[in-house]
Amino acid sequence: MVTVRFFASIKEKVGLESIDIPINGPTSIRDVLNRVANETSVDKAFLMPGGFLYALNQRMESLDTPVNDGDEIAVLPPLSGGF
Repeated sequence: MVTVRFFASIKEKVGLESIDIPINGPTSIRDVLNRVANETSVDKAFLMPGGFLYALNQRMESLDTPVNDGDEIAVLPPLSGGF
């Protein structure tokens, strides 16, 4: 099982704070997000537009990063800020 957590405006758009997705075998962040889109009413293009940030176990990663049972994926909006 992989837990996917949504933050800020993404959480509002998805309508969920988190969702648990069972996995079997080799899986990537992209694969898990495809499963989220298939199991909810969330558009796949919304989850993976290239503008979001993805963290695996609190470390920033790419969509092709492998995930394992028990991992946590965070989907974050682009960060901005300053000093």
